[in-house]
Amino acid sequence: MLKNYVGGIERAERNPSLRHIAKIADALGVTIPDLFELLKSETAQLAGLSRDQGR
Repeated sequence: MLKNYVGGIERAERNPSLRHIAKIADALGVTIPDLFELLKSETAQLAGLSRDQGR
């Protein structure tokens, strides 16, 4: 997988296929469900931070 492609995923410019999601999870040493749980946690933390900054 090209680093430009991964960067596009990180910037939400690209939608990865399930095959690419599996490769990313494998490279990180986690399962696909664990990868999504990590993303869910990160998103919740970022949402909380942005709410706190608005106060």
